[in-house]
Amino acid sequence: MIFKRKKVERPKNRLGLALLKYDGIWNSELHKIMQSIKQKKAINSVRAGIVFDDVFYKLDAISDDISRENFKTDYRSDKTRDSILELIGDLKALLQHLISNSFDFTSPLLAATDANISRLIADRQSLKSKMKDIESDYQ
Repeated sequence: MIFKRKKVERPKNRLGLALLKYDGIWNSELHKIMQSIKQKKAINSVRAGIVFDDVFYKLDAISDDISRENFKTDYRSDKTRDSILELIGDLKALLQHLISNSFDFTSPLLAATDANISRLIADRQSLKSKMKDIESDYQ
């Protein structure tokens, strides 16, 4: 009983749930690939393409779930929703850019990839403070 894992509850707020799903995608599916990209290691493009297709599907589902048509909310939460949608859009643009260049890190087009990954992580941290402002149960 002492060494039981702490039970993680799902957030009751829809924006918190969307962010939980985003973090799950980042931590479970993209973390190893992003670390390889930052270290400029070779990536199996076929395997990464399959993972990216799954990630695109999941990100589209999150975006659709919190879209303006499907989720009405107050002004502060609306700003947070826009931030989450922007974060998802930036991640999708980065992944699309990687796919279009076939993970060729010798290309000067992929030179700014490290900065984009760092910016995504920093945006997620700033979103954490916004989630605290709206008293979300997930940050």
